[in-house]
Amino acid sequence: MNNSDMKIVVDSASDMLELEGVDFESAPLKIITADKEYIDDKTLDVEEMAEDLLHYKGKSSTSCPNAGDWLDAFGESERIFCITLTGTLSGSYNAAMLAKSTYEEAHPDRKVFVFNTLS
Repeated sequence: MNNSDMKIVVDSASDMLELEGVDFESAPLKIITADKEYIDDKTLDVEEMAEDLLHYKGKSSTSCPNAGDWLDAFGESERIFCITLTGTLSGSYNAAMLAKSTYEEAHPDRKVFVFNTLS
């Protein structure tokens, strides 16, 4: 197995969008208002989002990556090391575990290791 067969996948709570020299992917968390959904990925304009939210008076919510987001991030790698925000504060870990089961069922020769950071 070579390095291209391994991948590190994190949720965007890690505040990392890339890791030089490593097959790496970040599954995005989201902030949702009645007006807009902000997806925490490379395209997010953080200053614009902060300005919008500063003036927004309605309800807002957050959303962790769902199982589909995790599956997209897993791609086609043979060994995936998935690191999530703590399972006690977010559904990110549970969604990653569901994605792991789905992925391994579809690809019995591949393995996903999910780590709950507890932080």
